[in-house]
Amino acid sequence: MEVEKASVEDDRIHILNSIVGQLVDNINDVPPETHDKYEQLNNSLRATFTSSTASLVRASKEDDEGWTKMIRVMSKVTMRSDMAFDFDSDGIWGELSAVRATQLVKHIPLTIEAFTIENANYGVEFMDAVTERVAQFYNLKWLCISLVGEEEKGQ
Repeated sequence: MEVEKASVEDDRIHILNSIVGQLVDNINDVPPETHDKYEQLNNSLRATFTSSTASLVRASKEDDEGWTKMIRVMSKVTMRSDMAFDFDSDGIWGELSAVRATQLVKHIPLTIEAFTIENANYGVEFMDAVTERVAQFYNLKWLCISLVGEEEKGQ
C-alpha cells in the first residue's frame, strides 16, 4: 500500500513540476502549492468543457447565478476555436432572451478564430456588445453576422 501511495505522489509531483516548467533535473523537487500556471491550466480545462454547446445551452436554462458563472468560465478559453450561434426561434438558442444573448457575446473567448451569429435580432444593445467584443478578439480570421430572420426578438 505504501508503494502505491509513493508512486501516485511521485506522479503528482512530476505533473505539477512539469506544469510550472521545472527542468528535468528538478522534476522531483517539491512543487509549489499555488502557481499562476496551475490557474491557467484549470481555467483552460474548465473553459473547454463549459464552452461546449451542450453545456452552454444547459446553463442558459439555469438561474442567473448559474448562467453568469458559466459564461465567465467560458470567457477564459485559451484555445483557438470557432463559435457559432444561430438564434432562430426553432433552434437551440431560440429561447435566449435579449439580455442573456448580450451577456453571452460579451463573454465570447478572445482567442477564437471564427465567429458566426445568425438570426440575432436583439436590438442595438446586443449589436453594440457584439461590436465591442469583436474589436477585442486577437486571433479572429472569420466573422459572419446575419440578422436575417425574425423581425423582433426579446424586445
